[in-house]
Amino acid sequence: MIPTSPSGRALKISAIGLFVLLSVLCKAMPYIFMSWGWNLEADDVRSYLWNFSPMLPLAVISGCSLSSRWGVLLPVFTWLAGDLAIWVSSGRLDWAFYPHQPLMLCLVAVLFGMGHLIGTKIPAQTWTDRCCVNVGSGLLGAILFFLISNFGIWAIGNEFLYAQTWQGLIECYVNALPFFRNSLISTVLFAPILTLIFTARESAQSGQPELAAAMK
Repeated sequence: MIPTSPSGRALKISAIGLFVLLSVLCKAMPYIFMSWGWNLEADDVRSYLWNFSPMLPLAVISGCSLSSRWGVLLPVFTWLAGDLAIWVSSGRLDWAFYPHQPLMLCLVAVLFGMGHLIGTKIPAQTWTDRCCVNVGSGLLGAILFFLISNFGIWAIGNEFLYAQTWQGLIECYVNALPFFRNSLISTVLFAPILTLIFTARESAQSGQPELAAAMK
């Protein structure tokens, strides 16, 4: 990758930091509204707030763009910060530290690793190519997160009390569909913006339109 100037690096770090703050705010926002007396049901149109967040695309796209030695800490830290924000906004410690939290953190790390693998294996000659790869990777990550996280929630069984039967598993997935919908929408919305943040500065530095040339 072509080195960026100190000002360019600071701008990139600032943009990533703003997205981290946005992710934390989006995760806590439903609980903030609930504390104000706004009853948010999963099937209510206002409940776009649930799972509408850059959290999952941030995990995947940072895997494509950051060093795996330390970059995985970015999405994991962001997830934990979001959980702490839920505690602060709701006053419920048990909502910030919950039985399936280790599973969620492991899944975030897996999404980072998936993004890193895809980013190294699939070439991108232009920014559009990279954006398409990142959106596709983000959607794949959202699907995997939906399937694995809800299976884990059902299997743990000591928080949401789903019956340990096939019917209980199906009920768990069905109840999660509105949240899954919002994850897909937010991925399509935020993945291109994150791609721009992670790659545009390097492209400008190279003076060439090809993303591949900028990232070598």
